[in-house]
Amino acid sequence: MKQRLEKSVLTRRALLGTAASSLALAPLLPLLARAQSASGPRLRLVLMYQPHGVIRGATPYEAYSWLPKGDANSLTLSDTLSPLEAHKSRLTVIDGLDMTGGAYGAPEEGPHTRNTSHLWSGSPLDENSKLFSREQGGGQRYFGWSLGTSIDQTIAAQVGLTTPFRSIEAGVRTGSGSRPMNRMIYKAPGEPLSPEDNPKALFDRIFAGFMPSAPATMDKLAAQRKSVLDSVAKDLTRLQGTVAVEDRQKVQAHLEALRAIERRLNGFGLSCAPVAPPGVTDPQANDSMPMVTKLQLDVLAQALACGSTNVASIQFDRNENSPTRFTWVLPGETRGHHEISHLDEGDGPDGVMRLAAIQKWYATQLAYFLDRLAAIPEGNGTLLDNTLVLWGTEVAVGSTHSEQGVPFILAGATSKLKGGRFLQFTDNTRHARLLVSVANLFGLNSVQKYGTTDTGSGPMAGLG
Repeated sequence: MKQRLEKSVLTRRALLGTAASSLALAPLLPLLARAQSASGPRLRLVLMYQPHGVIRGATPYEAYSWLPKGDANSLTLSDTLSPLEAHKSRLTVIDGLDMTGGAYGAPEEGPHTRNTSHLWSGSPLDENSKLFSREQGGGQRYFGWSLGTSIDQTIAAQVGLTTPFRSIEAGVRTGSGSRPMNRMIYKAPGEPLSPEDNPKALFDRIFAGFMPSAPATMDKLAAQRKSVLDSVAKDLTRLQGTVAVEDRQKVQAHLEALRAIERRLNGFGLSCAPVAPPGVTDPQANDSMPMVTKLQLDVLAQALACGSTNVASIQFDRNENSPTRFTWVLPGETRGHHEISHLDEGDGPDGVMRLAAIQKWYATQLAYFLDRLAAIPEGNGTLLDNTLVLWGTEVAVGSTHSEQGVPFILAGATSKLKGGRFLQFTDNTRHARLLVSVANLFGLNSVQKYGTTDTGSGPMAGLG
């Protein structure tokens, strides 16, 4: 028996060596691991963040409201959210959650700083740390990083261990300033993860080892992959006769996974063919934002399609006093997003119109990403059917810094969630209940409380 097991181990090592030596096969190895570990496609998670809240649109400016209409069984999108119309049946829009985070700072300026970190962690900033400071009331107020772990990292600890990347953090003009208002992902309390703002750098980090040394046509690439798969399948067939009975089922499952990959080879090859993004001279430049956004979303879609990760996030813009001038939707605009977010109903229709244009642009970017995922076949559906995209912002309304009535959008994950709904909460339901619900969707049913700012427990009502 010992000799048989040693032979089995050696054969497996040789098999892995054969597979690892082929750059053409490399993108399929994570898929093979995933196929072995689950009966169906793995559910993925993508967090998407934009700053400065939304327009709630009181009369006479209701036409500019971000909020949709509907109920637990229906959804009618607003003009601002109209770019998402093609995906309406895959959307659950949530309004009314309470994100009051306590912590430091005057109420009129605190939420921007603390809630970027609080959004996905459900925890406040460390008030006992002197890592950062802010002048306030003639003195200095000190604070540190979030005291929690962001929900994506909790999930990554469960579904990110079999992929090359536990998680991937992308950014768009988040800046180099490493402070809580510009960091939303926390691997652990006090351990923020910085997003990569440069799409070329992000692409190279994810796909550099997957790219063939010389350009190849898709037909040639598919043939290379099939050739290696054929070789691996033959080795596995031989291996099946040398292992102990208790291991044969594992080998058979391995073979069936290979055959499943082979059946999807042509279609998936087209989906998982990384194409290096064009260089961006300065990813931090104001007018680079539209191009950088599209490239970052393309890279994330490719990373999910290739099995490089099951967990990702994308953060738009540095938060506090966001300077981005949205000149591509507001020609000649000289004011940044943060300043425009304070041009509320009291400033008349011009300010509201400008802010609505910015928010509609963000909805268009979300729609583009959903289009990308929906175009990639997987199993009996698409990659979007097996991916939960969760959109959020740090305040309900930018002009008031209100932390109550914060909206969220859940998209995709049709195998787990019913779409086409508008869920409204008026009972001060804490946003941490949404984080609990997300954890439960990923099978972490023991999670009944998330973060430290919610004294209650359990998932949010009506989502499942």
